[in-house]
Amino acid sequence: MLRILGCGWIACVCIACLLSTLPAAPASQPAASSASAAPAAPVRATADWPGWRGPNHNGITASPRKWVTTWPADGLKKLWTTKIGQGYSSPVIVGDRVFIGGYGDPKKINKKDKEWDTLYCLSATTGEILWQMPMAIDGKSVLTAGTPVVDGEAVYVVSNAGDVCAFEAATGKELWNFDMTQEGVKTIEHRCWSSAPLLEGNLLVLNGGTDGIALDKSTGKVAWKSDSDTAPYMSPIPVDVDGQHLVLMVTGTKIVAVNPADGKVVFGSTKKEIGWQVTSQDLWADPVAQGNEFEFAGILLSLKDGKIAKAGGGKRNLELGSTGEPIVYKGCIYASHAYKSFNSKLDEYGYRCRDWATGEIKWEQKGICGQQIIVDDKLVILGIDGRLVIAQASPDKYVELARASIFTGYKDGQRDENQCMVAPAFADGRLYLRHKDTLVCLDLRE
Repeated sequence: MLRILGCGWIACVCIACLLSTLPAAPASQPAASSASAAPAAPVRATADWPGWRGPNHNGITASPRKWVTTWPADGLKKLWTTKIGQGYSSPVIVGDRVFIGGYGDPKKINKKDKEWDTLYCLSATTGEILWQMPMAIDGKSVLTAGTPVVDGEAVYVVSNAGDVCAFEAATGKELWNFDMTQEGVKTIEHRCWSSAPLLEGNLLVLNGGTDGIALDKSTGKVAWKSDSDTAPYMSPIPVDVDGQHLVLMVTGTKIVAVNPADGKVVFGSTKKEIGWQVTSQDLWADPVAQGNEFEFAGILLSLKDGKIAKAGGGKRNLELGSTGEPIVYKGCIYASHAYKSFNSKLDEYGYRCRDWATGEIKWEQKGICGQQIIVDDKLVILGIDGRLVIAQASPDKYVELARASIFTGYKDGQRDENQCMVAPAFADGRLYLRHKDTLVCLDLRE
């Protein structure tokens, strides 16, 4: 159900306009008989971090500004700390604006003692909340999980309840609102919606239904949709296979790669066809792709002849589940690894670098587990214990450059209540880190 709205409640109007826009997706090419591996796309240097997993949708960025990778003697420069609603939404940054979701509102805009998903806009320079807008209540007491995406003058986000909201980025004015539950999209188990939207040209692609759903970003109207299915945690990711620009999605019952322009399935299989038993904990981390292959929950799959099938002998040497979003970089995959169980203690976790092609473990470092990004050949890891680690992104060996304690209060072996679980964001030499209701900006500019 679509609702076009006028001005909503605004806490403080932002007077500056945003500076940049996302490029349109490449045009689709005719299908070929089989998929072939392609070299990794070059990392685009940008001062922004406009959406989930950054400007390249893979947790990797190149900074146009020099930044410090070893800490000064007087410690890290903390630019600001701001309290927001609690949640797992990651920050996105465009120009001097930071956008992030939270559950529970410190400015008391809630009505009748209910908690609302809220989208915040902050100053990247001062951390001041410039405006905040409530979104649809989910009624499940689950912390806000959706990460927004910014495109020019608009910001888009999905609430826990499955409402897709578009806001004017400069002022917070709500432009339109689309309720996906009216289109048969259901959330997984008792959980909330947490998949981030993906901008593809004039469309907003979402992981809902058997093969996804797309909305016109200007109006919120349905451009194309698929049959009803449960929506898992993962977000749609862009892939380029055999000259075609596609969007890869793991849905409740299928694994598909679709043409984002019309939703046509180019590669796809049901999980039953693959013979794949996926548990709940496997459904936290997004797939990672390279060429015509992708890996999800530790299983290597290939896209070929319109199908998605197991490749490379099935199970791999690195379990990719809930312990952090994996990153593929220069032929290797970097991710945290649980040696025992989902709720392991810190010394039962480790961080591994593995060769993508062979599965060989190049190195591992025990006692490190968390969410990571890569900036200029450097791993930036926010551990579940609140420690920030900078290390070389190299298959040769683990080389740690710096570490510092950012968040305190971690109790070993306890999940959710104390663990840092939100991926970092990096823009213009500044590093943004979140834990629960606290957003911190570190100034790493030289």
